[in-house]
Amino acid sequence: MTHEIARLNASLKEAIKHAEDTSTADMNTLHNEMREREIKHIQDLENTIKEVRKEAAITAEKAQSSAILTAISKEKSIATSAIEQLRSELTKKLDERERELIEKSKIEKEQLLESEREKAERTRNEALQAQKQELEQIMTHTLEATEKRLKEEAASALSAQALAASAQQREVLDAERRQARTEFEAAMKVAELKNKELEERTRELENNFNERVSKDVATAEARIVAENQKAMQQLQRETRSIVQRAEQERDDYQAMFVKENKHRKVLHNKILDLQGNIRVFCRVRPMVEVERKSGEGIEVTEFPTEEDLIIQKDPSSKAKYEFDRVFAPGSSQGIVFENVKPTCLSVLDGYNVCIFAYGQTGSGKTFTMEGYGDEKGISPRAINEIFDLIGSMTLEWSYQVNFSMLEIYNENIRDLLDSTENAQKERLDIRQTAEGNVVPGLTEVQVFSADQVLGLMADGQRNRAVGGHNMNALSSRSHMILTLSVKGRSLKDGGAQVSSGKLHLIDLAGSERVGKTDATGERLKEAQNINKSLSSLGDVIAALGGKSKGGHVPYRNSKLTFLLQDSLGGNSKVLMFVNISPVAYNASESICSLNFASRCRNTELGQAKKNVETRRQSTAVTGMTGAPVSDSPSMSKRVGSTANLRGR
Repeated sequence: MTHEIARLNASLKEAIKHAEDTSTADMNTLHNEMREREIKHIQDLENTIKEVRKEAAITAEKAQSSAILTAISKEKSIATSAIEQLRSELTKKLDERERELIEKSKIEKEQLLESEREKAERTRNEALQAQKQELEQIMTHTLEATEKRLKEEAASALSAQALAASAQQREVLDAERRQARTEFEAAMKVAELKNKELEERTRELENNFNERVSKDVATAEARIVAENQKAMQQLQRETRSIVQRAEQERDDYQAMFVKENKHRKVLHNKILDLQGNIRVFCRVRPMVEVERKSGEGIEVTEFPTEEDLIIQKDPSSKAKYEFDRVFAPGSSQGIVFENVKPTCLSVLDGYNVCIFAYGQTGSGKTFTMEGYGDEKGISPRAINEIFDLIGSMTLEWSYQVNFSMLEIYNENIRDLLDSTENAQKERLDIRQTAEGNVVPGLTEVQVFSADQVLGLMADGQRNRAVGGHNMNALSSRSHMILTLSVKGRSLKDGGAQVSSGKLHLIDLAGSERVGKTDATGERLKEAQNINKSLSSLGDVIAALGGKSKGGHVPYRNSKLTFLLQDSLGGNSKVLMFVNISPVAYNASESICSLNFASRCRNTELGQAKKNVETRRQSTAVTGMTGAPVSDSPSMSKRVGSTANLRGR
């Protein structure tokens, strides 16, 4: 009995000890788990605080930029007002100085003329008075001499003949009087001649005086003009100096404005990237022949900056739009692609990228996306860029690239890489999977070079539905979607890091107004389906841009929006090109396209994330560089006959 009790006590002690050990281990485990949770919670709080601080810094920078821009605008208006006031004052002073100089020269001229005129008058009067006195003296002397002689002769005759021959004497006296009169008349003629000579001399003096006065006046006027010009030049130099300083200040303020505006746009783009907004580019094509013949071929677009577009809505109003970049009609394909080029590297980094062109029929969407002849568009340039990047990264990464090409025609999906007779009859549809929306049965070809992809694109283009109407002789009658699936594996960490990115290149069919295209029959049916799918795209954008998050988005209203659900629903970088016409003939359609593009730009899709994961072990396949590439589940879609297609 005692032995049994001792055994029970020992068992009890062992049980108690085991319970204590187990409790201690559980407590330690629980403590470690709680500590890990606390550390993780602290890290999450720190990350949240960093994000809040970052957003606060961006908001503060934006507010500071706005304040600087406001101050610059005020300073610019003050400088402009000062320049205008100074210019007005200088003009007023210059006019007053000119009036003073003209009045002064006029007074001096009148005074000089009056002085010379008085002087000439005095000279003439003196000459005439002297001539008159001389004539009077001659006449007085002649008469006195004659009278004296007559008296002497009369006295002598009277005394000698005692008046015996009075009749004869009277005759003699008469003869002598006649002779005296003749002499007097001759003297008068001489006096008249001298008077004429004096008048001619006076006129000559007047002419000389007038010439001298004219020369003096001309000299005075020239001197006044020279002084006036000198004063004008001085004022002009001062004005130019002031205007140059003002223009320099204006240029400095404008440079500051441009710098701050660029800084603001950089911050704005960062905010848009954080929010995941659609980046929107606007491209205006040149005028076409049908617009020239319409009678409304007046250009209504203006380009104040590289990001702004102004369009004349009607004769009395204009509308202004702001996009990430605006391309005028003269912009080349290369310049357009430079703004898209960075997204090609994003595909290799593991991002999904979607680029699509939107606009009315004939607005240049296919030219922008595909190009024509040597002017290659975004799609071939992006494909070349991706393969160039892959070639430059062969020592770090190995990639496998697959290519597919389809069109949505009258709400039916067509495989453009399948040229067999059954291709048009086979019905393809969209299915939702864990990897996103896919098209089972769609041909997907593994490709090894850009030339191979371009060859496949050329084959697919020949299978695409096109047709002509009044607005476009080769109008796309379907939405075409090219997809490059790029899967990569790092070569530096034993292939543990795997990326998966996609590039969707979409050429949408153009919206149509039947009144302009005159579409009938099959073309009318195509136009109705195109407009319906584009209207569904507008409904999706409107739902995504709504204030209430988590609301219903009608992706299933059309095949186009259902297929683009992965791109528009988040986790993708989306770039949109809105193509418009530059003339009044299509102004209403252009404004509709621009309004839709503005709504797209304000739509938040959420920040895109990389499709990158780290694996310890995975099955490998041979990629384009010969290095192992992950055979992920997304490769389970049917792949077409690569051997047959590779030789195209």
